[in-house]
Amino acid sequence: EGRNYQLQLTEAQAANGGASGQVKVTKAKSRIRTKISDFGSFIGFKGSEDLGEGLKAVWQLEQDVSVAGGGATQWGNRESFIGLAGEFGTLRAGRVANQFDDASQAIDPWDSNNDVASQLGIFKRHDDMPVSVRYDSPEFSGFSGSVQFVPAQNSKSAYKPAYWTTVNTGSATTTTFVPAVVGKPG
Repeated sequence: EGRNYQLQLTEAQAANGGASGQVKVTKAKSRIRTKISDFGSFIGFKGSEDLGEGLKAVWQLEQDVSVAGGGATQWGNRESFIGLAGEFGTLRAGRVANQFDDASQAIDPWDSNNDVASQLGIFKRHDDMPVSVRYDSPEFSGFSGSVQFVPAQNSKSAYKPAYWTTVNTGSATTTTFVPAVVGKPG
């Protein structure tokens, strides 16, 4: 805790009826703290390679950077993927952001996970999935769609989607599918 020094000027009545001044210095603990808040600083690299006939290879690598010290140590801990893009749309695999993450950027520009909205039960944000495959369609009359496949290995509570379909055929592995359609303003 910080220290707070206060200078207090008081007037005490003198025994002879006259006024006399008194200076008093007190030392107290203060609850005031200086803090650096880091709302989503990161460094990223992305690129594409023309493969010909309208097909491109696309890639992205992003890493959290904490200006306040500490932070995540895993490389590529933000949206990092490889994929293909063309007239058919874009197909990406890796650590890919989900549709809600994309749609909420307009109301969450500092990447602060919409804490207030999620506490109120308005939104439940799941962020990017460590392992997923996502297809984004091209735009049709101002609308586009997106479908994302998220394997069961992402089933930690932080990555569990709000809506999922579980397929269990006895001894088979459970899979999770997260469908979503997000309209983008034109």
